[in-house]
Amino acid sequence: MLAIMSVFGGMGGGAALADWAYKSVANDGYLYEVTDVKVEEARIGKKIGYVTKYSDREGSYSGNFSNAYAVGTGYYAIIGMGRKQAISVKVDEETYLMAEYRYSNKTQDWTYYVPYLIGATGVAAIALYRTHRNRRRLHR
Repeated sequence: MLAIMSVFGGMGGGAALADWAYKSVANDGYLYEVTDVKVEEARIGKKIGYVTKYSDREGSYSGNFSNAYAVGTGYYAIIGMGRKQAISVKVDEETYLMAEYRYSNKTQDWTYYVPYLIGATGVAAIALYRTHRNRRRLHR
């Protein structure tokens, strides 16, 4: 039972633990540290998201949040870089800052764990059956 609780207790909903040691933005389960490096407009790709929640309080937040930028601030791909390298944050009409990838807190769908839960339940049922059967034999 403890193993089952451990498996399901560790399944989050894609929340990221925000670290206020630096300016950060989260986009679709990925957390980025915003740097002072400016990204040239020619390297800006398509819009990939925007801040939907701002908070200057440390904690766990899901969705697209920031501890430094207002709701509506846009996130853009950087041409030639993948999302696990960096994205850009449009901080004003002319300035895009590079936000470097720190980690992902994307979780798997809970249905991934169903076969393991069924297997663990089966093993527990067999163990209980054998224990009960052995106790009955000893008391005869």
